[in-house]
Amino acid sequence: MSLFPNEITQLFDQTFNTFKSYEQENPEKFIESLSDKIDAIAVMGGTNVSSELIKKLPNLKIIANYV
Repeated sequence: MSLFPNEITQLFDQTFNTFKSYEQENPEKFIESLSDKIDAIAVMGGTNVSSELIKKLPNLKIIANYV
């Protein structure tokens, strides 16, 4: 998996409430525990966001792809 450049991650952290699933031992369980708090997903190009994940996030409004 690709990670965002440090400058982008810092900007996200300063601007939004960020949850970094890639830092977790069990990313799926982590996301499920926060499902009602997640309204946006930011991914690097080539990262797949499955329809199953989208269905688990009732407040999801946007998926942003950083290329």
